[in-house]
Amino acid sequence: MPRRQRRESNSKIYHVIIKGIDNQDIFYDDQDRNYFLKQILKLKKEFNSEIYSYCLMTNHVHIVIKNEIKFLSKMIQSL
Repeated sequence: MPRRQRRESNSKIYHVIIKGIDNQDIFYDDQDRNYFLKQILKLKKEFNSEIYSYCLMTNHVHIVIKNEIKFLSKMIQSL
């Protein structure tokens, strides 16, 4: 079932969750996590975002980010 469309926030701050399919792991070791962090820092600059916090779990990620909603989905899709 697809998720509902994200509503635009006045503050432009969003809590984004990235999950593995069927709770599968998305990170297997520190190398995977480091690669993900490098990619997100690269995209942060490219999309002019601010990352306030993040939490990398084995099978999902939480990110609190400030960005225009029209760029947010493109940024997350790029990951």
